Amino acid sequence: MNTFSLKVIASDKVFFDGKCGIIIVPALDGEQAIMSHHEDMVIATKEGEVRFKEKEDYIFPITT
Repeated sequence: MNTFSLKVIASDKVFFDGKCGIIIVPALDGEQAIMSHHEDMVIATKEGEVRFKEKEDYIFPITT
């Protein structure tokens, strides 16, 4: 699986800083998955659970 650098930052700490294979964010029109080498885009996000896969079989959930 191809990976890309991901840094998830809150106002008081860094949640994650490392390589990622896919990130799934809650968007206004449903969930949007972004993989490495994906086209550039702007996404309007909303509150919800952000998930990303660091390794082949584990997805980290982050609730916003």
